Amino acid sequence: MKTPIASLILLLVLPFIGSAQKKTVIEGHFNGTAPQNVTVVLPASTGTVDTLVAVKDGAFTISLTVDKTVTGYFTFASNEGDISKAFVSDGSKLRYTIDGEGISMVSSNPKSLNYELMAFFDKQAEVRQKVRQDPNSYDELIAFCKTMYENNLDNGLGLLAFNFVIQKEDDDAIEEMIGRFSPEMQAKPALQDRLKRIQTKRATQEGGKFKDIEATRPDGSVRRLSDYIGHGKYVVVDFWASWCGPCRGETPYLKAAYAKYAGPKFDIVGVTVNDKAKNAKALVEKENIPWDQLYIEDGRAATIYGFSSIPQIFLFGPDGTLLKREGLRGEGIDQILSEYLR
Repeated sequence: MKTPIASLILLLVLPFIGSAQKKTVIEGHFNGTAPQNVTVVLPASTGTVDTLVAVKDGAFTISLTVDKTVTGYFTFASNEGDISKAFVSDGSKLRYTIDGEGISMVSSNPKSLNYELMAFFDKQAEVRQKVRQDPNSYDELIAFCKTMYENNLDNGLGLLAFNFVIQKEDDDAIEEMIGRFSPEMQAKPALQDRLKRIQTKRATQEGGKFKDIEATRPDGSVRRLSDYIGHGKYVVVDFWASWCGPCRGETPYLKAAYAKYAGPKFDIVGVTVNDKAKNAKALVEKENIPWDQLYIEDGRAATIYGFSSIPQIFLFGPDGTLLKREGLRGEGIDQILSEYLR
């Protein structure tokens, strides 16, 4: 039996149709003054990719590979400054209208992830207004993000929501949440780094020995934590940065402790985290901070001790044992030190 020519042609074409890679198409239309170009920023396995797209006759178009596991954004200059809009490359056609009222979006897919992304930013703006009157309103955003996380364990929205939810979760809960993501999402560097920090924190819990850190000081000399810790003194280590407001808020309490206890049994050393040495050094001089500093411009200290925010203030014993890594904030600094330095 012969195959009809029309059927034969269809059989030859179908494999090519089936193998065609689906794309996300972003169209932007400016009502009013338009910039010369927009920049589309999209994280990729090889690093973040920035693509400059020309704006012609008030419009731009770009076609992107589908990758629902990350969120990207496009950005452009305006009279109000740089403006950006986040999106998920979910395989739909996204049409953005930019005017004096803001940026609106319509997707070719009624169930596009980008509608949920818009709802998230709307909720964030709503809560930001409420928090001014009632700080507890922030719990609304956390609850919203918990649902968003549950519904998006295989894409970038889940990761975006996860970063908000974990603000009120302990390490065990965070680890369990990471384990619920799809294998592709679990492989993301952000989640792998979070797991590594949790594991490192467990390895540097109270009762264990200190981990050494080396730093080159502004004068060129090299100092280490081991130059201060393990030599018969109680030592407070303040992990901080000049750009960190809460870190600077702890300085008066640390100064009071230093004035009260500094001597043969007690010392403080500062360790900067992700900060320019010249900026930290200038603040130390301006604030007349009397204790020594290890100026470290990268995040090594956070990696070694498994923390993801600053300030972090630790207390080490005379033999180098980590005695406290929690509670040394504000008035709690003197309360804890008084237990050891009576």
